Amino acid sequence: MALTYVSAAREYLLCRDKIDAIKKQATKDQAQYKEKIALLEQWFDKKAQDDGLENIKTPLGTGYWSTTHRCSVSSPSEFREYVIANQRWDLMETRASKKAVEAELEASGELPPGVNFSSIRGFNFRRESVTPEASE
Repeated sequence: MALTYVSAAREYLLCRDKIDAIKKQATKDQAQYKEKIALLEQWFDKKAQDDGLENIKTPLGTGYWSTTHRCSVSSPSEFREYVIANQRWDLMETRASKKAVEAELEASGELPPGVNFSSIRGFNFRRESVTPEASE
């Protein structure tokens, strides 16, 4: 059977739908185990606190706690004013705005100094309201 644009699009969408269904099922299947892990983590936490332990060594491995920190800016103007007023440049990170750099490149044909820019072309397929089973 020779492929046509319609038949190739149908196959593409069916494959993408199958991948989505597998991901959804996997997420559903994982839920019960994630709940059990959460309960076990609570048990470990309480038991270790009761026993005064920082980590838990077993023949199967060592349990330990780690802390992950996250930070976001809730008010950019307030934050910027604080950094400038107090010369706290260490509180900021420097990065280029992808959209602004792209606009600059389109407008002037050149990149701002010290900036790298690349584009990756990929294939996408936007679904129409018609189902993939629609006839050719």
